[in-house]
Amino acid sequence: MKLPINACRTCRDHGAASDYALCPGLDVFYGDLHLPCPYEQFGCRSYIPYYRAASHQSACEHAPCLCPEPGCAFAAPPPALLPHLAAAHCWPVHKIPRYGAIHSLRVPASVPDRLLVVGEEQQEEEDDDEEEGKDDAEAERPAVFVLSLRERGAATAVSVACVRANARAGPQYKCVLWAKAPARALACAWRRTCQAARLPARP
Repeated sequence: MKLPINACRTCRDHGAASDYALCPGLDVFYGDLHLPCPYEQFGCRSYIPYYRAASHQSACEHAPCLCPEPGCAFAAPPPALLPHLAAAHCWPVHKIPRYGAIHSLRVPASVPDRLLVVGEEQQEEEDDDEEEGKDDAEAERPAVFVLSLRERGAATAVSVACVRANARAGPQYKCVLWAKAPARALACAWRRTCQAARLPARP
């Protein structure tokens, strides 16, 4: 439908007929329209303006991660992925006592490709003005890390990644890794900044 040139603000501004017309009433309506998060089934109870749905989805900490074990279709946020890997696939889990503390992990040299899942319990903030609707389980949601060891010829490569589907979700972490080799073997130490990373399913 072509609107009269003199009756439409947009058309008057462009000096020509147009199919688009500014409607302040609809702008207000859609501006107040809120939608549930696409990851509501995974625990997110946020209702966001429809025009911010894409940005929220790209940063939502409840976005699911796929199980990396071949043939497993399980998908869940990192806190739920942790017990699944431990129970269904026998991944060893090591709890970090607290963030910023030194934590030693003994890794047998006979299984250099074993992945170790490490969970850090985040302390619940003592704040009476916490976001409404936030339950205890959400406040104590652990951060999940994967320590991976892979053979690289005569050496072994070690990497640490924070498990989350969206790199923008949650805090960023740093770590310092020391490798203490057995007797008569070379030992090394290095510093590395760990970025949040996806945990994709293996083909």
